[in-house]
Parts: sequence; structure tokens; C-alpha cells
Amino acid sequence: MRTADSIAVLPDLHQVEADLRRAAEFVLRNGLHRGSYYDSEQSAGGVRPRDCRVDVIGAVRIAIFGTPIPGDLDESKDQRYGEALEHLTAWIRYAYGLRLFPWFDRARNTAEDTANDLRDAAAWRPETHR
Repeated sequence: MRTADSIAVLPDLHQVEADLRRAAEFVLRNGLHRGSYYDSEQSAGGVRPRDCRVDVIGAVRIAIFGTPIPGDLDESKDQRYGEALEHLTAWIRYAYGLRLFPWFDRARNTAEDTANDLRDAAAWRPETHR
């Protein structure tokens, strides 16, 4: 007999889609950065972290938390963040056969490429949701 605790809860794909689409907007608006969630040198020069160049994780963090910097815990936002990254990672494996960081670190990956991939991931539905 299955109990409520044994039933897997599927993520809210409408929220995941909205979060990944917003992340794409931040990548295009702020610019792409490699090596950390956001460009700390830009920030040291007076640019707010949420306005600095970002990597893909920083963009997802801004879309959900309003900042690329890990900080206060918020259980509902932490869950959204985890679901968005899990969905993105699954899509990258489906589309490219890669893991998150090798996908992001591809030399040809531009801000436009990254934003397009974020939007494609947002629209993708894995088999469990069909």
C-alpha cells in the first residue's frame, strides 16, 4: 500500500519554466561570466551583484532569490532553486549528453547561447510529465 510519504512529488513545471525564463533574461541583460556566480570585480567597482555579469547558476539564483550570492535560507525558494537546477541539468543531459558544468564551460557558449538553452530547457517536459 502506498502512503502519502512514499509518493514522489513532481516539481511545479510552470514555476520552473518561469524561473528559467527569468534566468535567461538576466544572462542577456547582465552578460555572461565564468568562474563564479557573478563577476566580483564588477561588484567591487560598485555594481550591485544582481546587475553584474553572471554564470548560469548566478542567473538562476537572481531569478529566484533576487541575488546571485548564497545567503539566508528560505525553504520555498530553496526548493524552487533545486527544482530549476535539476530540470536544467536533466535537459542538458537530454539535449547534449553533458553535465551542467561541462555544458556551461564550452568555449563557444555565449550569453545568447546560454539564454537560448535556458529557454529551451524551460519549455522541455521530461517523460515523467507527459
